[in-house]
Amino acid sequence: TLRKYGVASDVRDGVLFPYYDAFGNLGMTKHWGHKLKADGKKDTWVSAEPVISIFGKDVCDPETGLQRLVICEGEWDAMACWQAGIPAVSIPMGASNMNWITEDYQYLSHFDEIVLLFDNDEPGKKGAKEASARLGTERCLTVRLPLKDANDMLRAGRGAEILKCIESTTREPMAEIADPESMKETVRSYM
Repeated sequence: TLRKYGVASDVRDGVLFPYYDAFGNLGMTKHWGHKLKADGKKDTWVSAEPVISIFGKDVCDPETGLQRLVICEGEWDAMACWQAGIPAVSIPMGASNMNWITEDYQYLSHFDEIVLLFDNDEPGKKGAKEASARLGTERCLTVRLPLKDANDMLRAGRGAEILKCIESTTREPMAEIADPESMKETVRSYM
């Protein structure tokens, strides 16, 4: 999985995540230190002059016929999905930063369906709602996992449930458009 996503060690003995721009050039590297900072927060930093784009685009190449894109809130979550057999990408800077949509708009336009698999917490829910509105609610499916995120699911031995959650999630109804699935019983009754 690390090889597939190009994850490596960095010069400070941390973990390096490569991010590529719209042209396939390295646009940013994100680094995770192995230890927490003095304030108890994660020790992360990015390269100078970063291009804010999606992590793992080369894993989810639309040229391969992939029609559904799974977008996670973190790199570890995207890789956890891959471990569970689901190709996935990650947003770069947390659920409140939506700059990746502008940078990767052309890439995102290749997919018929976008699954938003953000963290099951308030920032994740808010970020998924904003991303869905910007990407088009008609093609977005917001999925909630029983645990906080895909990485927690995989670590708890529940990786197989991730796909089940995606497959069992239904779309939010749109006021102007009726979902044919919701009319099935009414049509049967009428006939």
